Amino acid sequence: MVLENFLRILNMLKPYVVLVALAPLMVIVEVSAELVQPFLMARIVNDGIVGGDESAIWVCGLKMLLVTIIGVIGGLGSIYAAGKVSANLGADVRLALFKKVHEFSMSDIYEFRKDSLVTRVTDDVSRLQHVVQASMRLVVRAPFLFVGSVFMVFTFSRRLSLVLLLLMPLLLFVVFFILKKVSPMYYHVQAALDNLNRFLIETFSGIRVVKSFVCEDFEGERFSDVNAKFVDITLKVSKWVVFLMPIVSLLMNIGVVIVIWFGAKIVSAGGMQIGDVLACTNYLLQILLSLLMASLVFKSVSQAQASVVRIFEVLDKEMSERESLVLKPKDASVKFTNVYLKNFSLGKEKGKLLLSDVSFEVKDGETLVVLGETGSGKSLLISLIAGACEASVGVVEVGGVPVNNISSKVLCKHVGVVHQNPKILAGTISDYLCLGNKSASLEEMREVCRIAEILDFIEGQPNGFDYELELDGANLSGGQKQRLNIAAVLLAKPEIIVFDDAFSALDAKTGLKIRSELAKCKATKIMVEHSVGSAIYADKVLLLKDGKVAGFGLHGSLMRHNDVYRDFCLSKTGE
Repeated sequence: MVLENFLRILNMLKPYVVLVALAPLMVIVEVSAELVQPFLMARIVNDGIVGGDESAIWVCGLKMLLVTIIGVIGGLGSIYAAGKVSANLGADVRLALFKKVHEFSMSDIYEFRKDSLVTRVTDDVSRLQHVVQASMRLVVRAPFLFVGSVFMVFTFSRRLSLVLLLLMPLLLFVVFFILKKVSPMYYHVQAALDNLNRFLIETFSGIRVVKSFVCEDFEGERFSDVNAKFVDITLKVSKWVVFLMPIVSLLMNIGVVIVIWFGAKIVSAGGMQIGDVLACTNYLLQILLSLLMASLVFKSVSQAQASVVRIFEVLDKEMSERESLVLKPKDASVKFTNVYLKNFSLGKEKGKLLLSDVSFEVKDGETLVVLGETGSGKSLLISLIAGACEASVGVVEVGGVPVNNISSKVLCKHVGVVHQNPKILAGTISDYLCLGNKSASLEEMREVCRIAEILDFIEGQPNGFDYELELDGANLSGGQKQRLNIAAVLLAKPEIIVFDDAFSALDAKTGLKIRSELAKCKATKIMVEHSVGSAIYADKVLLLKDGKVAGFGLHGSLMRHNDVYRDFCLSKTGE
């Protein structure tokens, strides 16, 4: 799995192959310059200071300056190349995730959860981006510096190199043991971050509710619990990681002390020069540096491994066979045949019937009013028609074709849903209205806004249809949001329009005007209502009770022959 993901990331880097090749080349230049420095320093000490040759100091000093400049150029070049590649890769992956999520069905989005998708597109991609940038430099720099330094120590003194042979196995064991321990934990860290994001999204989107009930302290306690869980799992990982650097540093510094101690004895015996001992000490420090860099790379890779898995979980999500179907609804009819819907959530409610044996039919161009108490299953009915969920048993047909056999894109164009609490996107009013019809003219926008009773408000603004909407319609009232949403759905020209209690924020007069205008619309209309007033003029009325059909037909006929329907209507009118 790890190797497969690594190869896939490499494949994503193909468009930037020149920069990918340039970064390690520049790193090699940078490291080569660093390896030459201790050698030149040894010559200065041996020939210049101990030997008394002042010219050797100047010559070697100038060489060190030139080598330093070359190393700086190599370092800057590698940083630039690695930074540009990682930034472009991050942008590509975020774009791929964004496009993939937009191809998801609603059931796919529910499966991943919105908070988790946000984390994957942001934090997980940032971790991948960071590890790619670090790897392009350190993956080459660390081993090259390590091998080069070891080789130079062997060149100066084979006896001192024995210290390395004793330390290396111990160092490698410590590094790999700790990283193997913490690697699986990072997936749980990201899962905890998902929960934290979910809580924040929920709280910030409902901040008005929190303030209206003065629940700031209560929400603060809830956040403390979620935050504490995230901190706990993060600390479990950190407790292992914090030991890595000190242990590696301790072992390598012990090695430096041993080298100086043995080197002093060898110098006293005439087997080495002082400059060579200093050079070996510097090379040993470079070995320490290379191991620290390697441990950082391994840590970053371990941390990013969980993020990479989560990213590819989204990118590899297979589209259902339904999305490849080319069937289109034949007309604007809706038909339910013995439909049952079970609760698929976890816990005690799993398997509970939410809808039972629902059967009815609405013909092309008819108006159906759906009535029922809260929790009777009205919203579930809409979800089945819009394809947001699938029936456990039975068939839901739109235009004579089972919903399961219609792709989401085709179904969304055929069925428009006006929600009770519509989400208003930031941008101009015309941008929002044209979401479902990019080629709509100004006259078409004016007409649907007239039907939705929102035209006067728009024309009363200084910029008219270019009036800027704030995120989630913060500068609109609840009624204005609903009317604007009605206009946007009408402009998309769906053949079936579903109104999910879409007039709840409107006054009775405005609601009546909009309904009278909608009656002239040729589309099939399914209206979920709480009041029975609109049922009088509907072609058909459907009453749901506890997830079952309690009445279906004309309002007058149901009032005469259906006791349940009559009692429901009388309870609403207070008679």
